[in-house]
Amino acid sequence: MKKFIVLIIAVLLTATFAACSAGKDSTDDSKTGTTIQADNTTISGNNAAGGTTAAGTVAQWPVEFEKWDVPIIKAAKVTLANNTSMSGGMLVTGVTATVNLKEVTKTDFESYKEDLTAKGFAASDASLPEVMEVFEKPVTGGTIKITLSYTADSTTIVVSNSAAAAAKDTTDGGKTQWPDAVKEIPEFTKGTYIETIPMGGNMYTISFSGVTDADLDWYRGKLASSGFISQENEDTEGYAKMTSTATYSVGFTKAGSKLQIIVAFGTY
Repeated sequence: MKKFIVLIIAVLLTATFAACSAGKDSTDDSKTGTTIQADNTTISGNNAAGGTTAAGTVAQWPVEFEKWDVPIIKAAKVTLANNTSMSGGMLVTGVTATVNLKEVTKTDFESYKEDLTAKGFAASDASLPEVMEVFEKPVTGGTIKITLSYTADSTTIVVSNSAAAAAKDTTDGGKTQWPDAVKEIPEFTKGTYIETIPMGGNMYTISFSGVTDADLDWYRGKLASSGFISQENEDTEGYAKMTSTATYSVGFTKAGSKLQIIVAFGTY
């Protein structure tokens, strides 16, 4: 199941950098791998609130920019916004925020770097001239790192916060948000709930911390007693159940005491 999560991230990153480097007319952006309308104003991805941006809505700067006091470029058009990434072997939100932009002039870009400096970000030796520019700023518990890539056609800004990543290890998300779409899949009720991330198409990742091997054994038994059959192979542990009209699948990835459950539902 680790490969499955990595595949999800690969799709997200491919969409991000394809949109950055394409340098094509807006009608070509529908081919980047993320659902972007031809007018470049609507996306399917994670919006400013950290959820899924519905088709027909305008992409917004992720809330992490404001939360982490990172400047934005007000004149730019946001064509892709995403705040989902990998951290500690798990799919998470609120650790890395990415935007792809259009209508950014070279003057806008240079002014943005000045804004970063004014906010306390310093240019890093990791920068590669004419390829990417890196700025960093120490914060309590870690560092905020900003990677910029500019062309006349597309600009990408990626902001990563190592302090936010570390905080994910101790996050308490309150009552478990088990999606209604997969209510036929037994709910995991051990450990401490962190978050639920909708991946589209009735697929979700649900994360927990403080999970023991015994807790996972308990859940395996609960799945078996509910009619789920093991689909295990060399690098994936998964379970599936089929009815006359629907299929349900469950997979796990566990890193230390953190557990991520990938659940999906489909009809036929």
